[in-house]
Amino acid sequence: MDTKNTAAKHPAPVFNTVNLHQPQAEAHKYVEVLTNRLWTRVDLDRLLWVDMHHNAVQLHTDAGVLRTYIPFDTFMEALDGQTQFLSCYKRCVANMNRISAVESDGFLMDNGDRVPIRKKDSSHIKQAYFQFICGGNT
Repeated sequence: MDTKNTAAKHPAPVFNTVNLHQPQAEAHKYVEVLTNRLWTRVDLDRLLWVDMHHNAVQLHTDAGVLRTYIPFDTFMEALDGQTQFLSCYKRCVANMNRISAVESDGFLMDNGDRVPIRKKDSSHIKQAYFQFICGGNT
């Protein structure tokens, strides 16, 4: 499979809402990224956190880590409007719905991962998280 041809047909990443054809089912939001030459759909509820490692955007999910080779800013454009994602470090965002504890130097995710918080803005980042959970946002 030619990656260039596939990428030209389908811009990366794609953000969309899918109705699961069930009357009471809530629409699911996902991002779709090219990883290992295949388009992979990642449900935002299953996305724990995202970071940049070398030149790859790493999506830490319930099923493991997916890597896609797109600019981090391009990936973040796909998350625009998704208020549950909080920038907590340079090129690192956490899904606030998946944070289980706030520690002195980062967030503990519900799968046991630790996501660092930049020291300079630590109090602002923690305050944004507390406002999110107290405001009942999802």
